[in-house]
Amino acid sequence: MNRILIFGDSQVATIATAFKRLDMSKSGTCFNFVSAPGPVARKLRTDGHRLHLEPIPDTWSHAYLSDEHIAKWYEGTQAQISFIGQGSSSIDLTDFDALICTGGHILARWNTLHDAVATPYLSAACIEQVCLDVLKGMPHGQWLKGLMNSPHRGSVDVLSLPEPLLNEMSPLVETPAYAGKRFREVEKVIVNALPQFGSTFIPVPDELISNSGNSSPAKYKVDRQDDFVHLNHEGGDIILRSLIDALDRLRHPVGRPAVASTIA
Repeated sequence: MNRILIFGDSQVATIATAFKRLDMSKSGTCFNFVSAPGPVARKLRTDGHRLHLEPIPDTWSHAYLSDEHIAKWYEGTQAQISFIGQGSSSIDLTDFDALICTGGHILARWNTLHDAVATPYLSAACIEQVCLDVLKGMPHGQWLKGLMNSPHRGSVDVLSLPEPLLNEMSPLVETPAYAGKRFREVEKVIVNALPQFGSTFIPVPDELISNSGNSSPAKYKVDRQDDFVHLNHEGGDIILRSLIDALDRLRHPVGRPAVASTIA
């Protein structure tokens, strides 16, 4: 049986919810999920071939979330790790055939990268280096860097699943930071840069890019006030299909027609 580990920030929960509506009994593949919400994602570490959490800090010093609230998230993430690791405080990543690094602000600065792409005198190599420098400071980049230190590097497929673009209902998409910018112009730079981190980028599905090109469509916004970064169930199903397609391309035995047809 093939084993797939999907780990990252709170976006993992959206995918895990979508998987609950699937019949995977005949796929020959076992999916495992580790979701580290909010600030907890920055405590998630890949050290060589192991995934674990850094020790919980004395205080999180968050602007509006209490230490107690974040501590519950931390405990929940640690429980997921312990369950998959069969009681251990870490997960042995060599037990898996593919690792899906999810979210981790991989697209957090895409609008800034767009400025670099639009600058006529910058070479493609320079723009790609800007992309790499930005990614290094994000949790996603740190996870990939940690995986590159594994002695088993190359024996496990690594894919990068991005978080959704901001929903078009967010007031930010009309500000100069985003207005008039199109994500697809930046995505190809990310696609070309990620192999240097040993990962393959899973493109954002067309359905999840609005007509303006700088956001996700309003109809996929999660039903939570002021939450413009998570998808509803319908959007989660679209992400799930894109992930299954990516695994198919790696020749893992996850047959999309059979799986996709079971989505409610």
